[in-house]
Amino acid sequence: MVVLLLVGMFVFDLIVRKMVADRIEKELAQNGWQAQLDGFDYSLWNKEVEIYGFSGVSMDEEQHKQFGEVRLNNARVKFNADKENILNELIITEAQAKFGKLDKLEIVPGKKFSAKDLIINNPEEFGGGPLIEINELKVVFGGITKEGRQRYKKVEIQIGRINLVKNMKGKWLTDGASQFQMKLRNMESQKGEGEIPEVDSLSVNIGEVALLDLSQKGTARVVQVNQVIEENNNPKGYALGVFLRIIGVIANAKNQADP
Repeated sequence: MVVLLLVGMFVFDLIVRKMVADRIEKELAQNGWQAQLDGFDYSLWNKEVEIYGFSGVSMDEEQHKQFGEVRLNNARVKFNADKENILNELIITEAQAKFGKLDKLEIVPGKKFSAKDLIINNPEEFGGGPLIEINELKVVFGGITKEGRQRYKKVEIQIGRINLVKNMKGKWLTDGASQFQMKLRNMESQKGEGEIPEVDSLSVNIGEVALLDLSQKGTARVVQVNQVIEENNNPKGYALGVFLRIIGVIANAKNQADP
């Protein structure tokens, strides 16, 4: 009897694993991704699925250009106990793509979002190396606006370093700041899709700025700035002001670094 029970449990486990694997493959294919996994685990009791060693590419040309190959060391997904299509929690560790990488990402929909050791890369024409090295990013969700968009109660960004690069053509990435400034101004005036999300409290802490000229040999010049930029109670008009202050911090660092 015990042997039959063990065999039954083993067969049941195989069936469930096949169902989970088929669902993962189906979801990826429906979203235009070609991927492979080193393995996965699941818990019916906890409504969890854990994926190991994910690597994949999007079959969409634009997404492939943006993301390249995506690699995840581990991803754990926890679903709602009553509604299996509702995500309760997502935790990703050691993720890497063309635009950058991170050590850990945690999302609790409707409540919080956090990331640790997040690196956003420079464009390829500026070397493709790290642009912004974020030690920690914390986002606390607020309510939903009357337009049905997510509002954010608090956003904290701890930036360890901003790496500013002058490319082989003699241009700094910040040379295009005026164009981005205009884009932000337009976004602040938009409604609906393309509108900047509302944020009640925003804090950006910048530790240092490194400047590197690709046309010259040598290492980057590093300037300690230790600046904190805050914007409170301005949920719809914060973006442009914060961006200009960050550009100001970078400009001051460039002046200090100049011989």
